[in-house]
Amino acid sequence: MPKLHKYQDSDNNRKQLLGFYREVYSTIPEMTIKSRFEWQSFKNPNETSDETPLIWVLQNESNSLVGHNSLLKYNLIIGGDRYNGYCSTNLLVIPGTEGKGLGHILIGNNESQPGVAFAVGITIMASRAFQKRGWVLIEDAKLHTLIKHQYKTLRFLKQSVVLSLLATPVLKFIEYCLTLRRQIACPPLPQGVESRMISEFESRWDSYWQQFLSDYAIHYEREAAFLNYKYFSRNDVKHRAFIFERNDEPVGYLVIRKSTSKLKNITLGRIVDLVYNPQLGFDLVASMVAFAIDEFKKYNVDSIVAVSSSAEISKAFRVNGLMFKKTQPAIILESDFSIETLRKKYKNIWYIMLSDSDMDNYW
Repeated sequence: MPKLHKYQDSDNNRKQLLGFYREVYSTIPEMTIKSRFEWQSFKNPNETSDETPLIWVLQNESNSLVGHNSLLKYNLIIGGDRYNGYCSTNLLVIPGTEGKGLGHILIGNNESQPGVAFAVGITIMASRAFQKRGWVLIEDAKLHTLIKHQYKTLRFLKQSVVLSLLATPVLKFIEYCLTLRRQIACPPLPQGVESRMISEFESRWDSYWQQFLSDYAIHYEREAAFLNYKYFSRNDVKHRAFIFERNDEPVGYLVIRKSTSKLKNITLGRIVDLVYNPQLGFDLVASMVAFAIDEFKKYNVDSIVAVSSSAEISKAFRVNGLMFKKTQPAIILESDFSIETLRKKYKNIWYIMLSDSDMDNYW
């Protein structure tokens, strides 16, 4: 049985690990970019020096890699208390060894960390494996999509050429109708609210984000240091962030990104993160989503994607034409809290966006 080791960084070990990535991620070359590896593994401000990097590898008797798991650390707010959150990401086993118990070794290591283990946007198969170990499934996040260029998107979704050609006119008509609906139904920004692009988050805004999310039982703590790490310290991708203000006070922020995969021949507009003042409610969040869609027009994206567990945000997505949905399982391991107890206390259980796991790490 392979043995589990905490990754020790060196030129040779990094070369071996990136080679393992290339073998497993043969269709996602972006995952093997050195700067991306460095960003995720060594720069997270929530990690202490003795934790970094939060990477474990499985090695066989000849010291070859057969499995790997990285953990992305978040400060989670659960029921008003702060926890160390460990998001399982890049849980990999070498092709051909699936179902032989290697994944369970890696999951068990995730569970042993001094905090709360969680994962968002995992596959249905992975979700079942986690649940067998006692993790709680909160299947309340949805991936919403607005298709702009129908044929390219259908081919990206691995539909046949014939089906893509036949479906394109229908989807074009649907997109035309959704555009008309958006122009009629989507409200403008509330009076006095203005937006501006920012190049960094300021710590004086932290208390606003905490207040805006206080009605949710679970969310990750949006502090300036962590937000700047997530959105402005990467070299492999570029995020754009906007602050929305009224009377010089923030009422929300929006983070978006254009992502292009030459291998998959697709360009997506991603609504990565969005936080807003719930007192301004639907009008504010719907107009922020509309703002994002207008920004994506500059890049002629093929489709726009976003994730949300919030009923109000989901409604804002639908009004703006993001109609096609797919469930994104969210799963957590309870410690000194109970999901069922939180459900009774909070109307909203988990504030989930694309930024809540490794879902936005890909190209």
